Amino acid sequence: MPMLPYLGAFPEVADDVAIDEDGWVVGNVTIAAGSRIGPRAVIRGDQDRVQIGRRFVLGPSATVHVDPGGPTIVGDDVVVEERAVVHGCTVADAVLVEREATVLSGSVIGEGSIIQADALVAEGKQIPPRSVVAGTPGKVVRQSTDEEVAMIRRLAATGRVESPGSGR
Repeated sequence: MPMLPYLGAFPEVADDVAIDEDGWVVGNVTIAAGSRIGPRAVIRGDQDRVQIGRRFVLGPSATVHVDPGGPTIVGDDVVVEERAVVHGCTVADAVLVEREATVLSGSVIGEGSIIQADALVAEGKQIPPRSVVAGTPGKVVRQSTDEEVAMIRRLAATGRVESPGSGR
């Protein structure tokens, strides 16, 4: 697996975690079972820790990173699509971060939310559960449906690392 230590911290991943040969996991990172890391994707726990739950999917060229004193905590059944960035924040269970979206430091994304493609969640923003966020800066535009939350959980369970939201 393409994993590297950083300042003596080596990633800890469950036995069934699949990391693409062109993906990277570096430093103080914990990844739970059933997770998939796509090509050119990077999870970097260098200045703090990254803790990722079960059935996490990180798409191609996506990034998970931290801030000094600002860990990244990701729940279960989370899908982060291609070229998206999750940085120094908390992401609850069953969240979809669509392609090229960015979630910045200190933000908290509530359970069952969708961060739409190209949206920017500003630093320190609190997104309530079941929110759909669009735009730059990101604003809640509606509530997610039961069907959308079920779809996020299905996508996470399949472990697909291509962009599941493309073409929707």
